Amino acid sequence: MEIPSAIYNEDGVDISNCKIRELPDDLQVNGNAIIYCDSNEYLEKLPTKSNAISFYISGSPKISDFPCLTIPGMFIADDCKGLTAIPDNLQVGSDLIMRACRNLRSVGDCITIGANLELEQCTNLETIGEGLTVRGDLRLMGCNSLTLLPSDISVGGTIDLTGCNGINIPENIISKYGNRITLPHEYNIIDEINNCPTLS
Repeated sequence: MEIPSAIYNEDGVDISNCKIRELPDDLQVNGNAIIYCDSNEYLEKLPTKSNAISFYISGSPKISDFPCLTIPGMFIADDCKGLTAIPDNLQVGSDLIMRACRNLRSVGDCITIGANLELEQCTNLETIGEGLTVRGDLRLMGCNSLTLLPSDISVGGTIDLTGCNGINIPENIISKYGNRITLPHEYNIIDEINNCPTLS
């Protein structure tokens, strides 16, 4: 597949506004090894065997999958309607940020984020799987369909649940993280074993 030379720059590859449906799986990226994709209505698939370290995609509705299960740097997605799930066993070395990805419905099991996990205004997010590890901050602002915060999450920084009204929070999470949690206006504290509201 012939790739236009104009997409290469000092940061990596910029395929914004290019009429390209897919990139070679083994695409080699120079510079900071970042793949940019902004407002690209054509691209359907990110390369899965590239040497890219980080990905930034925005307004690209046909991209429906993460490129791979190990991303050394950052993965940032803004307003990407095709992304419906964060896959099981995903490892991201730095930040995983998804904003206004309104078809995102689930976060898989056994995910490790090396810095911050930010899911903002992902209004159809319903579930977060078991074994989530976030070494930085966990920000779930405006995820108002999320019903339960798992009892086994591990977060190195703060937890922000602003706008997650009605969410059920296990009692052990409240005890463990205390004033590191920003709570929504409406929430329930539940017994982590029976998932029943605790007596206040």
